[in-house]
Amino acid sequence: MVLVLRRLMIEKGKLSLGQESLPFLVTGTFGKGRTGAVTTDFAPHWVGGLVDWGEERVTAQTPGGRKIEVGNYYVSFVQNILFYFLGRL
Repeated sequence: MVLVLRRLMIEKGKLSLGQESLPFLVTGTFGKGRTGAVTTDFAPHWVGGLVDWGEERVTAQTPGGRKIEVGNYYVSFVQNILFYFLGRL
């Protein structure tokens, strides 16, 4: 499976999408295992606006880290990726 993104372009005040499809999430299987790659860091400062995906806000904190607020759909997305690779989906 491949999930792709396209660049959001702003030219002369008009929005458009770039023509090139860029891989965001790629998954596959090898033998009895699962493999995959996500082409971004999950940290808010790298993932950009995707971190705000969702209608509700969720507070998250890693051990030793600062509290952050993210969108509830973003939390579900990250959880589902982790569960997939851990074999829980």
